[in-house]
Amino acid sequence: MTTPPHASPAPDLSADPSADPGADPGPLVVDLDGSLVACDTFWDGLTAALKEKPLLAFRTLAWLPHGRARVKQGLAQHAPTDAAKLPYRDQVLELIRSAKAQGRPVWLATGADAAVAHAVAKHLPLFDRVIASDAKTNRTGSRKLTAIRAALEEENRPPAFDYVGDAHVDQDLWEQSATPYAVAPRKAVAQRFAQFPTGVTLGQAHNRSLAAAFFVAARPQQWSKNLLLLVPMLVGQHLDAWRLGYIAIAIACFCLAASGVYLANDLFDMAADRKHPTKKKRPLASGALPPPAAVLGAPALLLTALLLAALTLPGAFLAALGVYVATTTAYTVSIKGRLVLDAVWLAALYTLRVIAGGMAVLVVPSAWLLVLSMFGFLSLALTKRCLELGLLEKQGATEAHGRGYQVRDKPVVLALGAAAGYAAILVFALYVNSKASSALYQTPELLWLICPLMAFWFSRLWVLANRAQISDDPLQFAATDRMTWLVLALAAGVVLAAQHVPFALPDDPRLAVPPDLVIPGAE
Repeated sequence: MTTPPHASPAPDLSADPSADPGADPGPLVVDLDGSLVACDTFWDGLTAALKEKPLLAFRTLAWLPHGRARVKQGLAQHAPTDAAKLPYRDQVLELIRSAKAQGRPVWLATGADAAVAHAVAKHLPLFDRVIASDAKTNRTGSRKLTAIRAALEEENRPPAFDYVGDAHVDQDLWEQSATPYAVAPRKAVAQRFAQFPTGVTLGQAHNRSLAAAFFVAARPQQWSKNLLLLVPMLVGQHLDAWRLGYIAIAIACFCLAASGVYLANDLFDMAADRKHPTKKKRPLASGALPPPAAVLGAPALLLTALLLAALTLPGAFLAALGVYVATTTAYTVSIKGRLVLDAVWLAALYTLRVIAGGMAVLVVPSAWLLVLSMFGFLSLALTKRCLELGLLEKQGATEAHGRGYQVRDKPVVLALGAAAGYAAILVFALYVNSKASSALYQTPELLWLICPLMAFWFSRLWVLANRAQISDDPLQFAATDRMTWLVLALAAGVVLAAQHVPFALPDDPRLAVPPDLVIPGAE
């Protein structure tokens, strides 16, 4: 890891000049989770284990009655920690090396299981003693303090030590230490830590409150995707007041459910996100939001969405919402790592929003609309993958971590995505020439004007994607792109004209379409 720009030099650990120069300053005691490493090894181990072995959840529930320490031991046995891959904090390592250079002992004292702690101590041969949890005792807070005091007595040392921690649970240890250190504390922790006059903060404190971090992790910027629920009502021209009320509730349900899924997704992807240049800033990956908040928040949001739908909307919508939650969960747990299938799955999830919008207002989306959605959103999903591969290519990587893609796949992904976009244009062209369009529009021939608009938009999207000139989320790019809004405005004008402007060609036999040019099934 490289030292972040805001990092300050490691503090001088030499003794206070006014103090007895012969006095033993005691050991430097370093916490592991959130302090030495920018993660919580318990939650990382739990999510990694459940991702690989979902049935382990039942064994975890069986361990719970025996206490958290037993759960930690069980997870350490079934999902051993790879100490070499943990995100160590440079400033804490500098602090430890400074203490070692001065001849001070350094202890690792953690609430993590002993197997995890010893794996870290073996990887970093900097620690003179390890204090950790075992199957019976969860050594956090006051229990850790008791263990440190017992170790000091065992080594015939005075009751003096410095402590490096990061959370509320470290309060007792900071109070008893000569020099307390807080590592990248969250906002509330930083406020309480300010009471220690000798306290030293390592790294930058998180400037968001827990509530603000939770809101950011819920990704409200992604809620705009749920406006897709409006499509069946608008395309079917069913603009009734009661339908508008229903669709507003339906959009709220999808926003809550999507946020719950995002939290679960980020919880499972914490380790991978920390290695990503932009995703590492997400609240869970950066440490601004503790994993337990996501563990409680994700199911709470999902249950609220399902309950609201069950009480207010048709049963068909509730079923569609349930399918969305199930398929999104499957994507998070397994599908997102599958080559190409992940993009097809994402396209299906977007199309499912369209279906759910129809179910909410009792409008059945046409096959034309659903096929158009699948191809269009497949193109957008592949755009996202192409952008990610381009970013990895710049970094010199060879493959996408946790994905089924390699960087050399970028040209193929680009070609597949562009082809999917043009397939969507073809589907729309066939729709314009079908009986379905004639039933809804006075002048369906005007809809042909939308085809060049679609061709322009998809072509421009893929050229910009190849240049890496758009964000890693094409839908967010579209929401803020002026050219996209201009294309939408022109398309809306064409649709309105096709609905309300009557137009007929003169009755001239020379304008008749030759029979051999009529598309079967579309006449």
